[in-house]
Amino acid sequence: MLSRIESDAAEPIRKLVEGIPLTVLERESMAFFLHVQRERTPTSRAWHAFLAETILLEELKAKLSSPEFIQQRFRDDNDPKSQAEVEQWRTEMLSAAENGDIGVEPSQNREVAQIFLVADKIVPNLAHAMTWRSLRAPEGSGFICSDNPLNLYDPGAANRPKMHAGVGWVSSMAVEATLPLDPRVCLLVTPGPALWRIEDVDAKRVTEINLRTYASAQQFIYGPSQQSVQQVRQAAKTGRALVEAFRPRPPQVTIFDELHEPKPPRVITHRPPRKSFIHPRKK
Repeated sequence: MLSRIESDAAEPIRKLVEGIPLTVLERESMAFFLHVQRERTPTSRAWHAFLAETILLEELKAKLSSPEFIQQRFRDDNDPKSQAEVEQWRTEMLSAAENGDIGVEPSQNREVAQIFLVADKIVPNLAHAMTWRSLRAPEGSGFICSDNPLNLYDPGAANRPKMHAGVGWVSSMAVEATLPLDPRVCLLVTPGPALWRIEDVDAKRVTEINLRTYASAQQFIYGPSQQSVQQVRQAAKTGRALVEAFRPRPPQVTIFDELHEPKPPRVITHRPPRKSFIHPRKK
């Protein structure tokens, strides 16, 4: 399936690099490719697995918090335990769940399925409710790539409350998604009308986008030469704060424990382990 998506995106990528408009079908194929590029990485899959685990665990604790629900389940299963025994089991299991002694773990199949679970909602929006630009680098500079080349950056996220600090395709009208397609061209996707245009950018803009690619990389960055990746590494060393601002933000789970009481929601944030180094590799 993933190889088919990559194959379908090959021609749209060529056209975007060469400055040729896409057909509607090609734009949709490219939108699917963009969605998968964001969801397929080990980090994204770990985030999705955490979200699924958190939701399942909270559902389990909610059920265990209801004596009536648990008693009914035991009756439905024709279990011979007494009401007192069932209640003891319920309280012990609830305590174990709240203390982290027991948990749930989604399967690898579920992780992969998560990539496609919301594709029918995200892909049409990417194709028909976003503005695309082919950014062309000037002579003497070029875009690098990485093992996680798609970067979503929302400059306003840092100013939002923590519980709303996640970044998505349309988390605000200022979101910018960048995906290097070629040393000469980077695709920029922003919220807006379904237009496509070519824009020439200066070397400063190229360096900024390369830092976004660097910030998203899990282990490796790639370029047409050793010098090209070394330049990005040097720029990252002198612009550490900017690189940190470009780091992918982990998803957050906001949980409302009570629907009818003014009880503040709990916010759970997950950040999987990340390699602290990046190896330069020639493309």
